[in-house]
Amino acid sequence: MSKDYRNCPVCNSNNLVLFLKATSLPPKSPIQVQVTEKHFGLHGDMVRCRRCGFFFVADKKFVKKAISLYRRMSDQAYVQEEKERRLSFQKILENIKRIRKMRKALNILDIGCSTGGLLVEAKNLGWRAFVVEPSIWGCKLANKLHGLTISNSTMESYHSSKKFDVITILDVLEHVENPVFLLRKVSRLLKAEGVICIVTPDFGSFMARILGEKWWGIRLGHLSYFDRKTFKKIIRESGFKVKKESTYTRFFSLYYILVRLFPTLEKVRILKELLKKLTVPLTMFDSFEVYLAKK
Repeated sequence: MSKDYRNCPVCNSNNLVLFLKATSLPPKSPIQVQVTEKHFGLHGDMVRCRRCGFFFVADKKFVKKAISLYRRMSDQAYVQEEKERRLSFQKILENIKRIRKMRKALNILDIGCSTGGLLVEAKNLGWRAFVVEPSIWGCKLANKLHGLTISNSTMESYHSSKKFDVITILDVLEHVENPVFLLRKVSRLLKAEGVICIVTPDFGSFMARILGEKWWGIRLGHLSYFDRKTFKKIIRESGFKVKKESTYTRFFSLYYILVRLFPTLEKVRILKELLKKLTVPLTMFDSFEVYLAKK
């Protein structure tokens, strides 16, 4: 291809075919890579690797810009929904407890903690919490709201002599430039009997196929797109086996959901106060929730 494309991050092949032509220039503002960003369907040139079938954003300039902006990202809408999101985190921690079948306190590393909601729930269980978060804002707010000390870095630059019982990678893998590198590094940080939980959008899901470029999982901050085949291939090649898998259930206030469907409601303050009190579980069958152990 004539453009300055990177090789496939899974198999390093340069045998690529354009799958979706870019619908946006590279992002310019940290607002564009927020977790709660509402403009779906914006992306750089998305390609499919002919060798392994992986879908990813290939334009090097686009990828570099998206990653650099996340460091300066802040997201007040995420903070307003943290209480609801923590309901999902509680379910994940309960699943991990059942898989590990252990009562003792565990060391947990959360990669990409945002404002630290999952770690608060882990500490409530008596677990020892450690965090890696590239957003400066996220680190400061996690400390201010919850007293958490965060390692402000990416996994590429994170170093630790500690081994962890549990590692969580929730809605992160789709943001990284090289998901295989991240998982192999995580493998070295995980104890032999440890458990990993990954949550990431399913690009091959029925919902993603029906909605196409209007699907919520296609956005400027997402650089890797996993379907079931490529996701399991990456897991195997990174040295893991699946212990449990399911569809991820997210929890939001009714206000958060309706504002994304009807943006003008954001101006009606009295509705916000009412609708924020109502929490809704949302299962769209379009996100993997997978628990892994070392082979």
